[in-house]
Amino acid sequence: MKILMVLTSHDKLGNTGRKTGFWLEEFAAPYFTFLDAGATVTVASPKGGQPPLDPVSDMREGQTELTRRFKQDPAAQAVLAKTLRLSDVNASDYDAVFYPGGHGPMWDLAEDPRSIALIEAFYSSGKPVAAVCHAPGVLHRVKFQGQPIVKGKRVTGFTNGEEAAVHLTNVVPFLVEDELKRLGGLYEKVADWASFVVTDERLVTGQNPASSKAGAEALLKLLSRDALTPARFIDRFEQVDGVHSGFRRNHAKGLGVSGFFESNGNGVRLSKAAVFEPGRVPVIGRFSLDGGQPYQPDRPNTRRGLGLQFSLPNGELWRTAMISFPLFPVRTPEIFYERLLAFKQDPATGKPDPAQVKAFEERHPETVEVLKKITAEPQASGFGNTTFHGLNAFLFTNAAGKTTPVRWILKPMHPFEAAGAAPPDKNYLFDELITQIHRQPLRWRLIVIVGKPGGGRWHVDARSSRGGGTQRRHGYHLRPADVASGYGAFGRSGAPRSFASLCAIVNPAHQRDETAERDHARGRKEGRIAMENQRSQFAVTDVALDHGRDGADHALYLRE
Repeated sequence: MKILMVLTSHDKLGNTGRKTGFWLEEFAAPYFTFLDAGATVTVASPKGGQPPLDPVSDMREGQTELTRRFKQDPAAQAVLAKTLRLSDVNASDYDAVFYPGGHGPMWDLAEDPRSIALIEAFYSSGKPVAAVCHAPGVLHRVKFQGQPIVKGKRVTGFTNGEEAAVHLTNVVPFLVEDELKRLGGLYEKVADWASFVVTDERLVTGQNPASSKAGAEALLKLLSRDALTPARFIDRFEQVDGVHSGFRRNHAKGLGVSGFFESNGNGVRLSKAAVFEPGRVPVIGRFSLDGGQPYQPDRPNTRRGLGLQFSLPNGELWRTAMISFPLFPVRTPEIFYERLLAFKQDPATGKPDPAQVKAFEERHPETVEVLKKITAEPQASGFGNTTFHGLNAFLFTNAAGKTTPVRWILKPMHPFEAAGAAPPDKNYLFDELITQIHRQPLRWRLIVIVGKPGGGRWHVDARSSRGGGTQRRHGYHLRPADVASGYGAFGRSGAPRSFASLCAIVNPAHQRDETAERDHARGRKEGRIAMENQRSQFAVTDVALDHGRDGADHALYLRE
């Protein structure tokens, strides 16, 4: 494990006549944290050689256990005295890069084209980038895929209040907090001088000197062999449910639909997103059941899903994922990953190991409490009368630049009916859905809940799509720091507004017989069925076919 640390070479504190440089704690704490973890550490600076130390950071009141360790370590002092020139380092030689702060980086590293290129090389090649205190300011000209690297990402850095406390608000080239916000970063902070670190994908940022060690530990976590990567997370589904070639690894059993969404235009008051402009746009969607078993029997209490993709006239693709639960029952991806294995079914009994389940629930009592509240509510009898809740919440920004926190739901216009016992037909939920969309339109109304400022603590991620890829634009995902209280505060404080006159899944053709439907469900390709019922505004025209990972066609709706 090889880690590069980049320090400033700038020693003038603006026009004050005072000296600056790097902050001792912000170098010493990460340096020894990395060494103690077995990493090889290389230190570089724009000019090479001995970088300037901010004299304030070397004062007695600023000393910590690790700064004292540095002063007693001749080898560490020798490394600092002979830093490499930034022009002589290559991102391909290291696994990650860490930028300590101090005010110095605000003048040189923030504008240094070699530093900018270096960070871009690390991040674009999938390697983590970390910066603490003032060092997040070095990101202000760094781009990733044509956009500021911080845009749409959770970030932190030296706060405006902390800068004011050291009386340098009017001295620094820019305020870190303001600049990260200006660039589209989802800036977060805690009380001034408290330790606080944020990790978003491969980017780690720390708020202040006290965050230095925690920032280094967060970077090490990303480099750990046990780090939870997207690939490892997805593989857990196969570990639990087995390999089913051609099918999704979660929500494997489903039914594809297509139709259109018609906006009434009310949304433009809160969002400049094209999807909310008055008019109609085509939509494709997929109803599904939770779990990685494509042949599982339908059960009334299985979590239901609905994914939608809106195809906008300007080429944007908006995607949203929804479930029948009003909130997700775990707080973090790590807990979700852990829960998957804890609830793995024993082939002999068809049930999870009670000891594993008990151990998980003891570690995460908040998940148990949330599930109790969710499952206490009656479940809908079918897909057609199920309310679907967005997995994401969003920050809407309108044309005037005002930002509003929101969350949306799809509320069915079909009357609610509580689910009863499951009938013998193992596909009864999907059978009923197909029957309903043959018989009459099924409609949902898109309702947006407007959050009340200060209604809860939220962590924010951007999630929307353009051109098929992830684009941090228009919408931002807010994760409650505490699931139960976060959701409650947000939900109760908001006022619902209908943003679409109708959001409906509707009738395909009336003349499809049972044999044709069964053949289609088994994956046999048929010609697209023409729409016959034009009464609705979001219309299904066919049962969709999915292309699995092995390239084979499989019907999303499965029937034995």
